[in-house]
Amino acid sequence: MSSRKKQSEILDDFKKNEEGKYEYVGKLHTYTSLIPRKRAYRNLGFLTVLILGCAIFAGCVHADGATHELTIVFPYILVLLLSGLLTYRYIELLLGKDPLRDYIYESTVTKFPMYLWGIVICSIITVIAEAIYILRFGIQHYFNGTMIFIGCMVLSGMFAYVWLLYLKRLSWEETKQ
Repeated sequence: MSSRKKQSEILDDFKKNEEGKYEYVGKLHTYTSLIPRKRAYRNLGFLTVLILGCAIFAGCVHADGATHELTIVFPYILVLLLSGLLTYRYIELLLGKDPLRDYIYESTVTKFPMYLWGIVICSIITVIAEAIYILRFGIQHYFNGTMIFIGCMVLSGMFAYVWLLYLKRLSWEETKQ
């Protein structure tokens, strides 16, 4: 779907009321999970910070192969970008009131699995590429940095998978205004 068409559909959900002000009249998604919303969002926020923190920290250490080997750098950059997107969308979810408007729900809750699976897969690829580099060339200069880099990538993938499992326990019910 084109961006312009999607924007048009979102604008169709806003109508003028008697006072001449626009109000939202589209679909809403009410949080219906047994886990209290505040606690669930706090836990998701904690996991988001851990994922982003591990991804950023991995880029701050010196690791053999992580600065010049494209097969390591490219999936790592994807992990970093997807972690940033996940954080942005989480903040968007956090700022959306309950019930969530349809366009916020569609841009956050339905997109989370894509970001999370991307982080998991790219973390695995990064760790495998780093391991192959180590097997081929050995650890020449930065043993500690290389181990920290691998650990951060493993943790990023693990935290993303836990986020995904936790998200499956949460539910939203569609309601009409």
